[in-house]
Amino acid sequence: MQPTPMPTSTRRIHPRPVTPQASESVPELVSGILGDTRDLMVIHADRARLEIRDELSELGKATRWYIGASAILASALILLVNGLALGLAYALEWPAWATYTICGVVAALVGVLVLRNGRKHAAGADLIPEQTLHDLQRDAKWIAEEAKEIVH
Repeated sequence: MQPTPMPTSTRRIHPRPVTPQASESVPELVSGILGDTRDLMVIHADRARLEIRDELSELGKATRWYIGASAILASALILLVNGLALGLAYALEWPAWATYTICGVVAALVGVLVLRNGRKHAAGADLIPEQTLHDLQRDAKWIAEEAKEIVH
């Protein structure tokens, strides 16, 4: 997989100096903080979007492989159950319908168990961009501290 190019808005921004300049008024400082905050939010939103898109792309690839494997395994299972049912009918001297029924019930029970196991794994899927949220919380905390310093 090729890395996803970062959008131009996610370039590293350089925050304004923390210490106020003598020529800057409080409204200019607050405006600067709000501008920096907006820039950070745009960057975090872009990163979250890219992170989710990459995760969904990987999930899509895995899903296609699972679907292909499932189709092949379903075909194999049909052939194996057919052979087992005919073999049982011949070995036990039972009618074919009885052995097909037994094999069908066993296959259905195994299918239900596999389905339950799949549900458990699907419930644990997490598409939340954890790293981006962590960075967002860290930056929000930093902005709040800087704003308190400038105001006082």
